[in-house]
Amino acid sequence: MSIIAKREFFTQLFQKSLIISGLDRFAAGVYEKLAHGLFGSMFTSYDRENESFMNSGIGSAVCENTVIRKFLSPARQKIAKSVERSLIISLIGRMMSYLLSCQLRVYGYLFLSFGIYSSMLYLISLFLPIMEVQQLNFAVGIVMIVSALPLSVSKKTLSQSIYESVIASKIVFGIFGLRREQFRPNSSLKPKNRTNIAFIIGMLLGVSTYFISPVLIIGGVVALLAAYLILVSPECGVMAVLFLMPFLPTMALVAAVGYVTVCYLIKIMLGKRVFKFETVDLAVLMFIIIMGLGGIISINRATSIKSVMVFICFMIGYFLVVSLIRTREWLGRCVIAVLSSASLVSLIGIYQYLSGSLSNKWQDSTMFDISGRVTSTLENPNVLAEYLIMTIFFALSTFLCGKNSKGKFTGFCISGIIGVCLILTWSRGAWLGALIGAIIFIMIYHRRSIYLFVIGAASIPFLPFVLPDAIISRFTSIGNMADSSTSYRVYIWRASVNMLKDYFFTGIGVGEGAFRKIYPLYTLSGIEAAPHSHNLYLQIWLETGIIGLLIFLIFIFFYMQSHFTCYKMQLETQNRMYTCAGLCGIIAILVQGMTDYVWYNYRVFLMFWLIIGLSSAFVRLNRDEKEREKIVNHDGTAADIEISLDKK
Repeated sequence: MSIIAKREFFTQLFQKSLIISGLDRFAAGVYEKLAHGLFGSMFTSYDRENESFMNSGIGSAVCENTVIRKFLSPARQKIAKSVERSLIISLIGRMMSYLLSCQLRVYGYLFLSFGIYSSMLYLISLFLPIMEVQQLNFAVGIVMIVSALPLSVSKKTLSQSIYESVIASKIVFGIFGLRREQFRPNSSLKPKNRTNIAFIIGMLLGVSTYFISPVLIIGGVVALLAAYLILVSPECGVMAVLFLMPFLPTMALVAAVGYVTVCYLIKIMLGKRVFKFETVDLAVLMFIIIMGLGGIISINRATSIKSVMVFICFMIGYFLVVSLIRTREWLGRCVIAVLSSASLVSLIGIYQYLSGSLSNKWQDSTMFDISGRVTSTLENPNVLAEYLIMTIFFALSTFLCGKNSKGKFTGFCISGIIGVCLILTWSRGAWLGALIGAIIFIMIYHRRSIYLFVIGAASIPFLPFVLPDAIISRFTSIGNMADSSTSYRVYIWRASVNMLKDYFFTGIGVGEGAFRKIYPLYTLSGIEAAPHSHNLYLQIWLETGIIGLLIFLIFIFFYMQSHFTCYKMQLETQNRMYTCAGLCGIIAILVQGMTDYVWYNYRVFLMFWLIIGLSSAFVRLNRDEKEREKIVNHDGTAADIEISLDKK
């Protein structure tokens, strides 16, 4: 018997065994109940409900843009013409065209002049103690001079270099998604060779490093180029926000989201982008309105309005993602941005652990024998864990659905890096959320995933021999009132429930200021101060009243319903798993929200809505592709019938 025959024999023997056949029948029964039982009827009917909404008066007015066409179209056309004729927009366009037509030697002379004068300032300061020039000037100057040497001898234009270079093409066309024809060299245009002007500009920039750091000057130029890039392609702005979220401060992210929104609105006015609205979007809009009212009707209006403005700005990020990210290519770029950012954040956290730069602020050292908890760029281990559990399922999707061994290996490495950093946060709520999310993720991946649950249940007695004692004791301490962290939360929950008795319908207002003002009146002995209720659902209820909580739960229902309805389609494994990656991350953080107020950190709040937007964009793209397939198949069948009738 050959090796292949033996393999097939043992495979069939294994599959026909009593245990495996029993598990198959059990799995089939479970999935049958989920698909056609109460869960299936509730969570897989989004298309019908969305169609009913779109056919309603409000839905048709918003979704079909009838209001815009009837009342706002003339105004939009006037605004579009004014934007197109705007002096600033035209100057920016001309400037970029001019820069693209300049030869590389022009930039070489600019870099050379900048580097010479920047480094000369530092050398002069060595002999003149009155001058204070940082050593950074000299380092930047040398780098500029070295980079100028190969550029100074090239007569190619910038657009020609980008168009022909393999690396530049991958960055400009592959990562940023700009159209290749925009950079095609125009033989009718004479290349610009203004080396003298470039040298003078470089000299002025180099001298200005005496007053301004050269890093700020270079950063300012890069920021201007990025601003123009986002103006041309707002999708790049969405991708940038997804990548930079863990690294930028809150107000910088507010500015970034606001700028991307303005660029998107300009594109809409010019008719170069569209806006579609459906049921889940209505739920988000209603929640935004409730949050806005929570800033106005507040016991501490001054602080609440500030918080609400940030919240509303970040919730707009959801609409930016679902409206702009509409192709498979852009979804792939956004996933890469998320995973690249999460990998860097996780590596920083692992480095903190290896270097011993850990925080002991958020742990009960008398109960747990751990050296500390990593915080990475997010300043708090629980906040870091909240970010990681929203991203790790995209890495697992890359590992499971990689098109080749390289992709699978990359996904495996990223999953491992994020997983290790998640463990080092020692966040029990995040571990529990990730576990629940992983169960749903595996069940969506394959019906036979139930085998893993059986194996996992059978292996529980052996876990103490595999996992470190610190991890087991930390996880099993969930709910243990002897832990100061647990008892602290329970006392705050009890005080928060007492607050709800008086603010059941109206809430106290959005933000930390309102909570800090009213909490001391209801506090229990020993917990006199607290920034929030340490529970997402309690906090939403406290801030916006019962109506706010109900609208949020309705939104979560529609969000999950749209995803599970999408899974009923015959999707490819890759499309299905990337769609459910965001869903499982949101489920994980919603589970953690039972033990902590996961929106306390503004950046995590932004990431929450961006991930919801990203997974919803996957759902809409899958649905649109399936509808197009139906149309193509229908047309093809009709054509075949016509041909057969002609032959007869």
